[in-house]
Amino acid sequence: MADATTDRAGAPKTDPPFPFARALRAAVSWLLGPDEPEAADLAHGAAFLPALGALVGLALGLLAVAASDIVPGLLLAPLLVVALAALQRGGGPRALLEGTAALVSGPGVPEAAGASDPPGGSDAATPGLGALSLASVAVALVLVAKALAIAALHGRALGIALVLAAILGRWAQVVLAYGSIPRPGDAFAGAWCRGCAFREFGTASVSAMLLVLALANAVGLVLLFAVAAQTIALRILAHRRGGMTRTSIEAGGELAETVTLLLGALLARLIAPG
Repeated sequence: MADATTDRAGAPKTDPPFPFARALRAAVSWLLGPDEPEAADLAHGAAFLPALGALVGLALGLLAVAASDIVPGLLLAPLLVVALAALQRGGGPRALLEGTAALVSGPGVPEAAGASDPPGGSDAATPGLGALSLASVAVALVLVAKALAIAALHGRALGIALVLAAILGRWAQVVLAYGSIPRPGDAFAGAWCRGCAFREFGTASVSAMLLVLALANAVGLVLLFAVAAQTIALRILAHRRGGMTRTSIEAGGELAETVTLLLGALLARLIAPG
């Protein structure tokens, strides 16, 4: 009997080669744009998201440390919130608004651009006023929470917190996509969730853990657990509300950033000398 690892011609079966260049390009496009990445390539590019997020966070963190001696804290905090959203294309207030509306409304909300209309047509895809109102409140709370957390941090702690938020925000998106059930009608989420294999999830998770622990030691471990718990809860909620959507994945990254900044600010206050 032929061995299970060989095909009918007798040649050993091998996994398809990892599309490194396309995957990396898709991950960069997802974070920074301006081009829209192919979801199938982004599924492979998920392996690079935490590391690329670290580079974006490092640039923003260095800018924040340099500007903290010049710009008053009350003005710097909202500017950094805007910069954090602007420098990371796969997220932002719009994604949080649409993602929250998707979770609240269930399968009847509009899907991401490029996805086919859900059953029932465009009228069925319109979110209710209540869902949009609740989503708007959630967006406002998240933005205020980020600004307050950033205002409470100073100097090196602020720079590190921004790097950690960028890393864990992108890692949360990978956790949400890997093995999730996509909502019917969302083609982008469907291709991403189905294409993101354990190879990509494992690479992203290991790189995120190494980076976070290297930057923050025990504090980083606390942040990892907090973001993991929040992300798993969001994943369960999305599945109960009809499946994962693109905007739910993006919103998960925003929430992970907020949890990281808030908890980071709290821990910095608790362990500060004096």
